[in-house]
Amino acid sequence: MLKRITIVFFLDIIAQVLSLLIAIIMKPSSLGYYISTYFLPLLSLLLLWQISAIICGKYSIGKHKTIFGAISIVLLSNVVAVAAFVAIKNIFPTISFSRFVIFSSSGILSIAEFILFGLAELVYHKEELPGIDVDLQEEFVASLSSPFTAPKINLTDLTKNRRTGKIVKEIEEEAGIKAYDFISNYLNVKEGTTAVLSTTTIFNVEILPGKKYSGIVNLKRINDIRYINKFIETINSKLCNNGVFIGCVETQELRKTRILQKFPWGISHLYYLFDFILKRIFPKFPITKQIYFFLTRGQNRVISKAETLGRLYSCGFYILGEDEFDGQFWFSVAKEKKPAFDLNPTYGPLIRLKRIGKGGKSIKVYKMRTMYLLYI
Repeated sequence: MLKRITIVFFLDIIAQVLSLLIAIIMKPSSLGYYISTYFLPLLSLLLLWQISAIICGKYSIGKHKTIFGAISIVLLSNVVAVAAFVAIKNIFPTISFSRFVIFSSSGILSIAEFILFGLAELVYHKEELPGIDVDLQEEFVASLSSPFTAPKINLTDLTKNRRTGKIVKEIEEEAGIKAYDFISNYLNVKEGTTAVLSTTTIFNVEILPGKKYSGIVNLKRINDIRYINKFIETINSKLCNNGVFIGCVETQELRKTRILQKFPWGISHLYYLFDFILKRIFPKFPITKQIYFFLTRGQNRVISKAETLGRLYSCGFYILGEDEFDGQFWFSVAKEKKPAFDLNPTYGPLIRLKRIGKGGKSIKVYKMRTMYLLYI
């Protein structure tokens, strides 16, 4: 990992120098004269690019979750660097430097970095694909008496084959001690009728060996699941009646808090503005939605608490309990019925609803999407 970051760091420095050289060559003056005359301003711009990159976390390969996240950080970092340089130039009028070089070099650099950091993020996630915990599932499969039933297993036997201690340790390492305590309030993960997953793919749920489970836990947040409703519907099909599903999500409110605390004041608000537009507004319109999913692959999406609970209700669950800790909203729901399948769902700001009109005639009503939570 450190080797990859070092390579990207030096490639980025080369891209910065080349972008400045290209911008200078585009001006009428000679390259040698411009560099000798404006050496200190050029060096200052390079330093500001590096400082803003470190502050914004541009070199944190793998933490951006998606290519879209990496590109957003690159854009934010370069905007901050240019804004800082222009501010310094205005404060000290004696500094004479071409605005054309500033903005053209920043534009060229941004395009180069979109490619560089996008590829770096893509390579990272290709090497670390999310999936099911293989070791835990192998032990789980071995504990079943047949591939068609999921009987309860004696806890003494579980202790002997080390599943009891291991699964608790795995949950605590993956999601934290608080997560395990929350799960334990609703399920006994040591029982053979409870499946513990850490996955974002529907396939890993479908291939679970048991026909029906009393409980399913997924330690991956639903923000990174491409088809959320299909995923939850598959969970529903694997649970017996009143079976429990436990999962987590970073809600829109928690995401805002995290972003505003991550960067200094001003920068954090600017970042959140871009983040809200690109990740909350773009997915709601047909044209921009295609661009959004192409760049993000549906990962690290922004989901409100109301939307999360609404999806769970529509997929046949009712709420047992909820809690917020470690920057995540955890929920425990129970299967009540089969999912309400909608072949033509609407996700934009304007929604279409079926209603009964005059004379019992079925009509369609259009209204603006509004949703809020009311606690009694």
